[in-house]
Amino acid sequence: MGNTKFWTFLKAFFGVTLTWMSGPLSVPFTAAALWASSRGQKILWGCLAAASGIFASYRVWRNERLAASREIADKDAQITALSQELESYTSKIDVSVSIEGIPPSQVIHLLTTKKPIKVLRVEYLTTQETCVAGENFSIVGGEIDIPVNHDMLTRLWNEPRPDMRPYDHSGPAKIGVTINVNNQTRQLLLPVQMKDHYAQAMGGTIVFRQINGSRTFIGL
Repeated sequence: MGNTKFWTFLKAFFGVTLTWMSGPLSVPFTAAALWASSRGQKILWGCLAAASGIFASYRVWRNERLAASREIADKDAQITALSQELESYTSKIDVSVSIEGIPPSQVIHLLTTKKPIKVLRVEYLTTQETCVAGENFSIVGGEIDIPVNHDMLTRLWNEPRPDMRPYDHSGPAKIGVTINVNNQTRQLLLPVQMKDHYAQAMGGTIVFRQINGSRTFIGL
């Protein structure tokens, strides 16, 4: 809180007054006093004192106004920064998760709105959400590509599942992506379909595991 004592005002007022009376403002009055009578000199010095008092009052008022304006501007800037920070923590976002590319270069593609997220873990799950394999990450961004781990996908492929096709093990599964958004940890469950993908190579045909699926999670 500012100092509002009367003594503080008098100190500021007379400090400015004396500065003006002994400064540039006194020069024309001193020159005029050389040509004035004794009575005229008194009038001139009285005018100098009055003018200095007026300017001193204005200067004190002006300094207080400038200081108050600066303080208000600083407070407004702090409030704006806090509001933006609060909005960044509380605003809802949408996250799209999809499987992109073809084996052996498939990726789990995440795209967010408004702000970045942090990916903590990817799990390869059965449709009953039993985790067969998983790996941890620490990736931050608004658009993230995570390579599909074909070793873990093969473990899921070979896992006995009630909804798999018995002759080739293809069928539904889930990919669980654990993220941190708005300082909360959430798991996004993406339903996928697993199948064989055949690729031609110089030595013959290579069989890869392929997954397909996409989903948008709204209002996280």
